[in-house]
Amino acid sequence: MDQLSPSLVTFLNSLILISLAVGLPFLVVGILSIFNIKKSKNFQIYLYAFTSGLIIILGTVGLLGEGILTAKEALPKTSLSLVVQTLEIIGVILGGCIIGVGLVIFSRLIFTKFLNKKEDLHHNHFEHNHQEFLFNPSDIDNKNIKWIPIILLLLHRLLDGIVLGFLANTTTQSSLAKFANWGMIIVFIIHLLPTTIIIYFVLLDIFNFKHLKAFLFSLIFIISIIPFVIIGSFFINGINSVWWLLPFLYSISGVTTLLTSILEIIPEFIHYRNASLKKWILITCTMAGGALLSILLILIHSH
Repeated sequence: MDQLSPSLVTFLNSLILISLAVGLPFLVVGILSIFNIKKSKNFQIYLYAFTSGLIIILGTVGLLGEGILTAKEALPKTSLSLVVQTLEIIGVILGGCIIGVGLVIFSRLIFTKFLNKKEDLHHNHFEHNHQEFLFNPSDIDNKNIKWIPIILLLLHRLLDGIVLGFLANTTTQSSLAKFANWGMIIVFIIHLLPTTIIIYFVLLDIFNFKHLKAFLFSLIFIISIIPFVIIGSFFINGINSVWWLLPFLYSISGVTTLLTSILEIIPEFIHYRNASLKKWILITCTMAGGALLSILLILIHSH
């Protein structure tokens, strides 16, 4: 294997990562569809809690942290003062964050102000106490609103694919086994699973899709990552030639991931106010478990 050219090894690595990033979510959603599995209320609560903890850490410690570190490493060493160099890094990271916030606001504006023609509420409100929270009751189970996390998660997959492609590149390696960042690879693959399940159940329950139709739409979302893995694998030199581009993308993705969790995923379980103390302890532990798993896997990540 060591005698293979770096390009061929990169291609083989890309196939492995694509098979993981596409194959595992495909398998999980396929099982849900074949057996017509519907989510219970408890499963929904714990799924959203685990996912929110996982991707909050991925967005902040993982993506934003990686963006800051990458910017510091990639910044061209010039005669400019340390203050000027620091301001350049701040401009790149904060610029990406501002774009990320703008994407979230723009998405919500489009789907609420222009596409939201009617309110589509829960039939029963006895367990929610909507008036106690700072969000609009019409957002709950509103079909247009539910497109927001789906669109934002898809935008996030663009960077997922590029980063996975970077990890597959072996320009400085000669062995298929020498993946540089197994921790980041694992956390990326793991976070694809619950987010894919969430999209599947949103299509199934909120949009009233049949299991087969929900599966087919989910499949489109799953395979959308493939071209970006290829781009990351074979255009890494071009992307790296613009020193600020990758940390800028990291920052955009990190902020959209964080805000998607806070604004779109956490409200899906936080408004179950009549849950017992035991259930809330389990919910908290589930959310913490997702966060701790993400931290653990990011710690495995090497530069």
